Amino acid sequence: MWRILKNDITAYLTILLMVLGACAKAPGEGGTAQIVGEVWAERYNFAGELIASYPKPEARVYIVYGDNDIYDDDTRTDYEGRYRFNYLHKGNYVLYAYSDCDTCAAGTKAVFQEVDVETANDLVEVPRIVVID
Repeated sequence: MWRILKNDITAYLTILLMVLGACAKAPGEGGTAQIVGEVWAERYNFAGELIASYPKPEARVYIVYGDNDIYDDDTRTDYEGRYRFNYLHKGNYVLYAYSDCDTCAAGTKAVFQEVDVETANDLVEVPRIVVID
């Protein structure tokens, strides 16, 4: 009888630990936090002097949840260069957009911003992502 009771207790504790572990929310969708920001473009002349700075409409912004290796979602900026990612859990995120790059083999490079959502209902404003146009 004790052996059966001991097995039952072990089974219940195992199930309880599995349920409690499943309650931990990883970075990603399903929460109530938001990340917002802007993408701005800069244009330079041949002498390397800044000649224009403006909001970048229709720029694609990518978001990486936690420690993932590739992006998990993306969005495009509006006509004023603004973007928003909704319904996120608290955690660490990386955002990036592509910038022109004359010295890069591919002709573009990623510009990154790291973001930490600290509470479930955070509205986190990301520093401006500046790309070369």
